[in-house]
Amino acid sequence: MGLSRVLTLTVDNATSNDTGVQHLKKILLSWNNMVLKGDYIHMCCCAHILNLIVSCGLKEIDNSVLRIRVVVKYIRSSPSRFMKFKECVERQNIEYKGRIWLVVETRWNSTYLMLDVAFKHKNAFDQLEFYDTKYATYKMAAKMEKK
Repeated sequence: MGLSRVLTLTVDNATSNDTGVQHLKKILLSWNNMVLKGDYIHMCCCAHILNLIVSCGLKEIDNSVLRIRVVVKYIRSSPSRFMKFKECVERQNIEYKGRIWLVVETRWNSTYLMLDVAFKHKNAFDQLEFYDTKYATYKMAAKMEKK
């Protein structure tokens, strides 16, 4: 591998990584390439830990996030729905042209991105109810289902 001195490996918290890191530690120890005898070889990824903390915190406001996720998913699920939404963005003179995000569970900041962009497009979401009757029905059904 060409490694001369190894202090740590940074990986996510998956249990499968524990076995792999321990195996690699044995190999590196046999080659005498470990710093501090490998005591600090396995370091958990800070971004992964942050994702776990934020995910836990979001459970406290889960219904609000879930309702926003439902309307974003509705808009993103069809090109014609997305076009109607873009028309509402133009009618509302919303200058922000950022992409409407769906949450990706493994991306620690995807919920933030979704909420940030949805907030900037709030008026377009509100106006969409007048131009897309299915949206209004879908939104109401989702609201009732989550109670």
